[in-house]
Amino acid sequence: MSSYKAAKEAFVSDTTGSSITHVNLVSFVALPSVFLYSSLPTAWLSRSLLVQWLTLALPLLLSITLFATHPVLLSLGLTLLALAFRCFPFRGRTQYSHSRGPSPLPSRAPSPTRISSANDPAANGDERVKMERVWVQPLPALTTYRAHMMLMTIHAILAVDFPAFPRMLAKCETFGVSLMDMGVGSFVFSQGIVSAIPLVRSPTTYLTTPLLPKLMKSLRKSIPVLLMGVVRLIMVKGSEYPEHESEYGTHWNFFFTLAFLPILTTLLHPLLARQPITLVGVLIAVSHQVALSVTPLQTYTLTATRTSLISQNKEGLVSLPGYLSLHILGLALGTLLLPSSPSAFSRQQKVVRRLLNKPRKYINVNMQDHMDRHHAKEDDDRLIAELRQAREEARARAKAESAAGVNVNGIGGDAYTPRTSMESASSVLTAADPPLSPPILSPGPAHGHGSSLPLSPPPTRGSNSFSPPPPPPPISPSLRPLTPLSPPLLQLSHSATSNAKITSKDNKDKRQDDKIATELCAYAAVYWALLGVVWLCGGVVSRRLANLPYVLWTAAFNTSFILGYLLLDMFVRPLVPRERRARGSSNAGEAKGGRNERPDSPELLEVVNKNGLLVFLVANVTTGLINLSLKTMYASDNTAMAVLSLYSFGLCVLAWGVRGKRLV
Repeated sequence: MSSYKAAKEAFVSDTTGSSITHVNLVSFVALPSVFLYSSLPTAWLSRSLLVQWLTLALPLLLSITLFATHPVLLSLGLTLLALAFRCFPFRGRTQYSHSRGPSPLPSRAPSPTRISSANDPAANGDERVKMERVWVQPLPALTTYRAHMMLMTIHAILAVDFPAFPRMLAKCETFGVSLMDMGVGSFVFSQGIVSAIPLVRSPTTYLTTPLLPKLMKSLRKSIPVLLMGVVRLIMVKGSEYPEHESEYGTHWNFFFTLAFLPILTTLLHPLLARQPITLVGVLIAVSHQVALSVTPLQTYTLTATRTSLISQNKEGLVSLPGYLSLHILGLALGTLLLPSSPSAFSRQQKVVRRLLNKPRKYINVNMQDHMDRHHAKEDDDRLIAELRQAREEARARAKAESAAGVNVNGIGGDAYTPRTSMESASSVLTAADPPLSPPILSPGPAHGHGSSLPLSPPPTRGSNSFSPPPPPPPISPSLRPLTPLSPPLLQLSHSATSNAKITSKDNKDKRQDDKIATELCAYAAVYWALLGVVWLCGGVVSRRLANLPYVLWTAAFNTSFILGYLLLDMFVRPLVPRERRARGSSNAGEAKGGRNERPDSPELLEVVNKNGLLVFLVANVTTGLINLSLKTMYASDNTAMAVLSLYSFGLCVLAWGVRGKRLV
């Protein structure tokens, strides 16, 4: 066993990698595979697990094995097959309809509306800043990106042990680029994107909360990942499993890196609240590169003997700042990608910056009364605008229905029924066009908490303020009634006003994917340009050191591919089959055409993304068992493809079997 272990370690060592272009072409196969899946002619095909595995997972496996040296042929074949499905009609082709689908993110996301956060801190009385809590919207492009990254990772960790996997795709010893080098960085970058969820939901509360509670929370969340690292260390050392010490060190492994990144990011929250997050990530990478180049740190990492605990794990410790930079750059991208607008978070960050520059007494999460008084006028102005908008929409509907022969004033009855005050307000807003004046607030609590908001001027002295409104003219019973305005837009209670706010923001909350794609394109161009400048200056990529070229390459690669998935969602991918619409939507109203309608992700990718950690853990255990029971280094290509295919399909079956649940 010891001789085979030494031969196996030599088999995966001293690799020099390939090129950035080759890695991009191998990874690009993922995009045509999504295009092929979207072009399937019938609904029953797209719902089949086997078909989804054949179109979405198997091409990734083929791209790193049989087609590793000719990935362009595989991409071209998938694209031509997809075009054939689209160009030639099939009887029974699926009819599609928009649907928002379940959230692709690790945590459930409610309806993508913005609501006022009463517990967010506010500035002093001289500034009018409305704090808002933002719900993260479902984003199929992110689901597809994360699930494809997970599938490529679990394929590579076993395929690298077979000769069918080219050595140029294995991790480089010190300097160079390869597919597996990119996989490690992509995992960290993706974790950073997802960690932006709480930051996007409530940036004010999240960034101004005291550091110690957040740090303790990050520590608690990191404990399971730390335990996984310890378990892996015990299993590797106890079973004489072949390992590569120069990858992370004697005891360090990737789980330890993943566990420490959220803790270190939390420590940087005071800086992230005041400075652009992308700038912070780039500065960390530049500082790390300066330390490697100016000090003996790089020489120590590559040549020092392993005599102490620190020197035994020098690779893992020295590369930690580089991975931290990648994590923060992913966090920055998440603040652009997750909100409905790419500038939403930057606006809130400016608010946080002003808050942190105020005396501490203003930064208090229990200052709700102060906030209500401060924002009362802003709420009143918004309410007037909402009522005016509702009136205009009602007038437009009335005009359209009047042209169609419908009586806009019909209420469906012969006898006159005295109207309530709210019905009177409705008739004023729909039939008449009076000028709207700002509501008059009572001296009591602010609007939304018992304020008085009359819609008409107070009665003059001596007038009868309790006289009922004059009855409307008789209405013919033959005329069909018209549904009145929705009561939530007219009732002036707190809950109804909140509903009115949410309704009026439908267009504002609609995802601006075109602007987000433009931002992603700009970021990708900047990252690629910076990588070119660093390369011209003599910089060489090193995953082992996680240096500046490696950080820029990983950021440019992942940003470009997320942009590609987003463009597929916008222009290529079909709408969701009606059969999946009812099952995919968490809200019956949304399934019937609610706002922000978006296409779903393939169900296989959704389930892999939802339980990605479970799939990754089982893949690591299965890889170890296969290596202990089979001398993979001497296996033929046919044997390798058979084992890898069964391994890949088995993991997909596992994810499919626990769909609808989140086990880890």
